[in-house]
Formats: sequence, structure tokens, C-alpha cells
Amino acid sequence: MDNIKPFKVILNVFIFFIIVYLIISLFYPLIIKQSTVYGKASYYLTSIIIGEILGFTLFYYLIRKDKMSLRDIGLKFNKKYLAYLLGIIIAIVYAGVELQIPEVYLHSFEIDKVKLLAVIAAIVAGFVEKLFSEAI
Repeated sequence: MDNIKPFKVILNVFIFFIIVYLIISLFYPLIIKQSTVYGKASYYLTSIIIGEILGFTLFYYLIRKDKMSLRDIGLKFNKKYLAYLLGIIIAIVYAGVELQIPEVYLHSFEIDKVKLLAVIAAIVAGFVEKLFSEAI
């Protein structure tokens, strides 16, 4: 990578964050109008998902325009299965600890729109975080 490309990648990451901020700002009036916490959370999570997907799409377009790929900026999916296994174990232990709280246990096995949106937002955010942590 020549000297100008790292600057362009950082600029593209900055543009990504501006897009996410603008999308959340556009959703803000809808979030405020909701009367329930679930309604507010649903709109907020939806705005994050849409913002990150649109921001990533623009980011990908801009790096492809500069004739770079995700691999060129550092995104590599390694095959370190021990790291993935450790992550799964930590998630299971954390969930087990949280289920000891009675209020959490009461609602933990109910599937609703907000939980589904939270899982989707976490997956999208995890992918974007992995990409940008490798790129910068």
C-alpha cells in the first residue's frame, strides 16, 4: 500500500461513522415518538442496523473505487479455532451468570422483535468492528 491509501482508508472509515450518525439522527424523531421502551429500542436498533449496512456499503464502494479489497486493508478471517471456542465458552458462562438474576431469567426465553433486532445489530456491529480494527 502506498502512502496515500492508508489516509484514504481512514477517511472512508470516518465517512462510515458520519453515515451511521446521520441515519440515527434521521430516526431520532421516530424514536422519541414511541411511547414504550420496546418501541424506542426497536427503532433505535433498526437505525443502527440500517446505518451500519449503508455505511459499510459506501465504505466498500469507496475502497473498491480505489482498487483495494477488504483483504488489502487487513481483513483476514483466520482459522484460529481456539479463539472462537474461547469466545463461545465465555458467552455461555456469561449467559449462565446472567440467568441467575430472577428478572433476567423470567424473560430470557421469550423471543420478541427487540431481542431479534439486538442480535442482528450485534452481528452487524461485530463484523464492522472487526473490519475497522484491522483496517486502522
